[in-house]
Amino acid sequence: MPNIGYNSSLPYFSVKINSYFRIKENKRFDFTSTGRNHSRTVGSHIKMIEIDDKELAKRIRQNVMSILDLWSSKEEQLEYQKNVPITQVSAELFCQWADDFYHPESTQFKMAFDKKEREILADFDKTFNHISDKMTNNLPYIDDFVKTKEWEVVNRAAIETLEKIKNTAANNG
Repeated sequence: MPNIGYNSSLPYFSVKINSYFRIKENKRFDFTSTGRNHSRTVGSHIKMIEIDDKELAKRIRQNVMSILDLWSSKEEQLEYQKNVPITQVSAELFCQWADDFYHPESTQFKMAFDKKEREILADFDKTFNHISDKMTNNLPYIDDFVKTKEWEVVNRAAIETLEKIKNTAANNG
């Protein structure tokens, strides 16, 4: 039976077939209005592509680093809320880490991060879970959440995690 996974925040659906993943990508086509520097979606196209474990590991690494980048930037979080007002960004931050991206036992996750990096990410996850457990029933919108001590703790942990991973990568050449 194939290993099937879906991630609503990612633009793909994957099915593992032997050592390849079949990925359903939703490509969005944007255009720029004349004289303006903004774009909007005018259509989409869905296609199936196959990727191997190595490519999936690369995408996992990109996604984990992206959510850490987002956690580390108050400005980007507030901008995200401004650009996507129907999204509850606070909830997205928690869900993207816990549900979508942090799966340290998966083969591809282990391919994406070396042992030291996985230890660093596990430390972030401990801090994240401590705060997540405290915020379960009372998660404010991002405008208010960024003013809380809990947000500061996870924000600082994300910044430190990114720095440690950067240093680890630099030391590994």
